[in-house]
Amino acid sequence: MALDLSEAGGRPWIEYVAEATATAGGELLFVLPDQDRDGGIRQCAMIRLQEDERDCLVAVCQSEEGYTIKTEDRIDADLAEFARATANLMRHLRSDDRVLRPLAEGLH
Repeated sequence: MALDLSEAGGRPWIEYVAEATATAGGELLFVLPDQDRDGGIRQCAMIRLQEDERDCLVAVCQSEEGYTIKTEDRIDADLAEFARATANLMRHLRSDDRVLRPLAEGLH
């Protein structure tokens, strides 16, 4: 995965994950806290990737080793449903001229 190709370089973990996601052609949907086995709280990033022309969800979570990856079949069903809804909303917003036009006009 692109995470193996990137170097954290002292940057915050989520910046490192966001860069790797972009390199892989994916989309970072959101980041949530995640409890590890010892009760500590770490970050877990939900990522949408395209595989064989279909969306695939992957959770990348902080760990002692740097990160762990949960494939879609290991992601809680409610969380996966929320991630799909988020991806659909983001897709809709990016295609809506009523959203894009004010943003573009504000940049000039």
